[in-house]
Amino acid sequence: MKTQTSIKQVSRQRQIRKHDQTLERRASANERTETPEGARRSGAPAQTQQIKVRRKGQAQKAALEVCVLLPGTGKQDTISRAVTEDEKGGQVSISPPVNHHFKILLSGIDSLYLAISVDWKNSDFFELLDKSKTVAKEYGCDCPLFTSTDQDISFMVCPQGSKGGYTWVAHGKEYALKVGNAITAGSRPSVMVEIRSETLWRFSPSEASKRIVAFLESQGARIITVKPSRLDLCMDLLLPEKLWTEKLIHTVVTRSAERVPYYNRHTLTGFSFGKGDISARLYDKALEIAQKSKKFWFYDLWKITEVPDGFRLIRVEFQLRRTILKNLGLDTLDATYPALEHIWAYCSQEWLSFRSFPNREHHRRPVSPWWAVVQNSFLGIEQPAPLIRAKAIAADQKRIAQQAYGFFTTLLALRLDSTPEQITAPDLLDEFLNSTIFAGKDPRLMTDEVAKKVLKLYRGRDNQQAARQLRKEMDFPCNLPKEDEP
Repeated sequence: MKTQTSIKQVSRQRQIRKHDQTLERRASANERTETPEGARRSGAPAQTQQIKVRRKGQAQKAALEVCVLLPGTGKQDTISRAVTEDEKGGQVSISPPVNHHFKILLSGIDSLYLAISVDWKNSDFFELLDKSKTVAKEYGCDCPLFTSTDQDISFMVCPQGSKGGYTWVAHGKEYALKVGNAITAGSRPSVMVEIRSETLWRFSPSEASKRIVAFLESQGARIITVKPSRLDLCMDLLLPEKLWTEKLIHTVVTRSAERVPYYNRHTLTGFSFGKGDISARLYDKALEIAQKSKKFWFYDLWKITEVPDGFRLIRVEFQLRRTILKNLGLDTLDATYPALEHIWAYCSQEWLSFRSFPNREHHRRPVSPWWAVVQNSFLGIEQPAPLIRAKAIAADQKRIAQQAYGFFTTLLALRLDSTPEQITAPDLLDEFLNSTIFAGKDPRLMTDEVAKKVLKLYRGRDNQQAARQLRKEMDFPCNLPKEDEP
């Protein structure tokens, strides 16, 4: 009995010691998981960290580090990592994960349209265009344009004009032109120019635009303004093939309601987002070259002979038209060229992005690692600040009064059967009331309508003033008018 009692006591003591050791290990583990480093070493439950960094002079936030515990494995996967300001001496950079490879091959302007206002010295250029157009109509094919110029630029004139009132259409390998039949500049651009993709990559965008301007000047044009009408920015990158799936569309965050995937049979070829003033496309560029454009010279620019196994060569492309360019403060080429990285930042940060964890609210979702590379690699510039988008509010009272006078005199003329002997101011006032009733409006509610427009106007002016101040602080181009002075 004594032996049995002693054995039970020893067994009980071992159980107590084992229990105490377990409690100590748990306490030690709790201490280790109080820091992110301890959590990674101990295999603690799933944790997500977001470190927000504000770079001086830039109103932007970047998710720098997100560590997630893989369910059921006890291992952690680093989705994105960063070098902090202390490690880089104040320079913040976002780097892709070590186990992923996203290689940027090319970035820049792929297409550029210019709206040029011109006063012509004479009609000599028009006569050359008209002769070529006549021959083109006679033979039913495009006719060469023979000009006397030192510029090595050639064109073929089409037998028909273009919509929008442009009398002559000419195209070449480097440029395409639409020319209006007006000696002096008007409200519509005198010449619309398309700079071809190969020209932009062969020369710099600035040099390519200078060449066509010099050509027009050699034909007797006096250039008044040169404005960007459409701008296409692009980036080509090698993306791991396992990421190029239809699931990407579920990770997108965009201001556009248009989201369309494209397939060639069962093969995913690309996505498009938005239409109109601003839009974006992601597509397999190597496949597009092989099937459509045949621009194999891109491989020389990419400095590769073929797409590596396990990768897709994806083009990310943003198209911006005149309205959005104007809202971003880009009225001229001189303002546009220095701001290319900031245009890209607006498109890839503010307008479109791809983010992990689709089930979360979009502002709590970290940027996908591959898209972080896209955001911070355009022209090799990291952490660019996005441009400030703002609509100009310019209440030109004189112009509005002139328009109102024109509208009411036109309405009054439509109601009269014959030429009146005399029209007085009360006649215009009566016509104003009649037109109000004819439009289905109640004159008694006019006070409420005016009050709503007053609030809208002042709210727009406040937003415009704030945008102007922020653009000044960021040293961005600003085309916003000042408030009307009494």
